[in-house]
Amino acid sequence: MAPVALALVKLSVLCFYRRLFVVDKQNRFDRRNLFFSFAISIITLWGGAVFFATLFACKFTWGALWGEVKPTPGLCLDGFQLGWAFALSDFITDVLVLFIPIPFVSRSILTL
Repeated sequence: MAPVALALVKLSVLCFYRRLFVVDKQNRFDRRNLFFSFAISIITLWGGAVFFATLFACKFTWGALWGEVKPTPGLCLDGFQLGWAFALSDFITDVLVLFIPIPFVSRSILTL
């Protein structure tokens, strides 16, 4: 499923950022460690919410997801709205994951 794959890719990028930018990983109360833990939690919750929203879009009528059951009005969520909600939330989380390293890199002291 696409939501699970996208969430796992974002989580791997966040874990990579955490490995790069958090110096003391054992200190749970370090600001950077808390920030990345919060970001990882948000992406995990987002992935789970989108996965279960997609899974239970037709309540418990599993065959309706693949078109085996005769369409009944009110049985399934609107797939168009669900797709737009997924796309919009995916874009927002992409932008957040993309912009996370900018403050860390801009504060670092680099010499040429």
